[in-house]
Parts: sequence; structure tokens; C-alpha cells
Amino acid sequence: MPPEAARDRQRFVNVVLTVHGGKRTFPTFCQAEVDVALVSGPRLLLPSLMPSRPFVLAEANWKSLQDTPIEVAILPWGATEPHNFHLPYGTDTYETTVIAERAAEFAWKKGAKVVALGLDSLPALKSASLEVAQGGMYVTTWYPDLSPAAQAFMKKFIERRKTAPSTFHVGTYSAVLNYLKSVQATNSKDSKTVIAHMRTQNFKDAFTNGGTLRPDGRMVHDVYLVQVKTPQESKGPWDFVKLVATITPDQAFRPLDRSKCGLVGK
Repeated sequence: MPPEAARDRQRFVNVVLTVHGGKRTFPTFCQAEVDVALVSGPRLLLPSLMPSRPFVLAEANWKSLQDTPIEVAILPWGATEPHNFHLPYGTDTYETTVIAERAAEFAWKKGAKVVALGLDSLPALKSASLEVAQGGMYVTTWYPDLSPAAQAFMKKFIERRKTAPSTFHVGTYSAVLNYLKSVQATNSKDSKTVIAHMRTQNFKDAFTNGGTLRPDGRMVHDVYLVQVKTPQESKGPWDFVKLVATITPDQAFRPLDRSKCGLVGK
């Protein structure tokens, strides 16, 4: 993807979830203009005793973490949503990951013992192993035990792809499926007609137990705080996480009356 495509809409929306002594606090959304050049493919990493970027957990190794105990962790988290015709649904996630890595690099060079996390998907946890990742927490929009529909999607995905899905896979599937359902319900391919119908729906599928599409284009739904299981707790090859808390839409998303989207009120 060319860098100029990523600059079409520099927007970073993130929720920071802090857990202290069993009390959950949900700070408000923050927005910042960012200038990020996205890379079309994953970075190829070669084994090394000392990673070139030890402040990125996905590129670190056990020895580097032993030698430099981490005091601060940065968790990137973004929405899965449409971004015009030329940007992927995962744009927010790609942006937040790059921002987290650059922030960690800046702090690292200043002497901070910091790392940018990336263990926020089942495939990533599989790579790290439960022995390493156990006890960690992260916020996610989906997890396999959410519902029977989620479990069924998980099973079918693994049968076909030989790996577990990420939230991006399930979210994209849900968005496309519900759009096509509205095409069928309205017998129309006109996007405005289809979207108007989608805004009347309460989505229940493999991705969510109840989501609604707002006038500003955001689909709001429950978000989840999960914890990585211990090897002893895991009951199967992909049984990696357990639910800690459910974050309701009013806590997880910017209120509609505070939206600056030009579509609101039209």
C-alpha cells in the first residue's frame, strides 16, 4: 500500500483500559492526527540473540526480556471498520500498532524500560505460547466463547485455514454478511438504501451479541477484557483466553452527541 493512501485519513481512535485493584476505569476516547506509512506485508524477522527492536514484544526474545525487565507496556488497539475504497478495514489497528511501536522506540532511547505489546490475538498467543503469555490481559472486540455462533465460526475457520481467526477476520465477515443481508432485504444495490436499512437492525452473529449501526457510521457493541489462561486452565489447542469483564457500548465508544462526524444530523 502506498504511503499516500495511508495519509488520506489520518485518524487514531483508541480506548485505554486500566485495571487497578479490581476497579475498572474507562478513560474517554482520544483523537490525534497521525502520519503513518503502512506496509503491505509483515516484517520478515531473522533469529537474533539481541533483537534490533527489543522494545517491540513480537520481535523480542526470552533472553532480551530477561536481561531488561520491562516496567511499562503499551497496548495498541483499534477498530475494525470501513475506510473508503482504498484503505483496509484494519487501518485503525495498523495505525495504532505503528504509533505504539514509535512511542516505545522514543521512550526506549530515553532510557525507559518499555515494550509495545502485540499479544492481542489467538494466533499471536499461539506463537508466544501460554507459558510466556499466561496472566496477560488485553481488550478485544471478540473472543471464541462469546456465543454458539462465535464457536461455530471458530470451528469452521480452523477447519479451512488451519489456524484460529483474529478479530479482524470475524469483524470483516460480520460487516460483509450484514451488508449483503440488507441488500437482500431491500432488494436494492443502492448504498444509501442499504445503509439506511442496516441502521434499523440489531446485529447478532458470530461477531456480536447485539450491535447497532449509528448515523456516524460506527457499529457499537460490547467490548471485552480477557485474560490469557495458564497452560493448566487451557482445555484445547486454541483455548487461550477467559472473560474478565464486559465493557458496554456506552463505556467503550464515544457518545453520538459528541461525534464530530458530518453525517450526524443529516
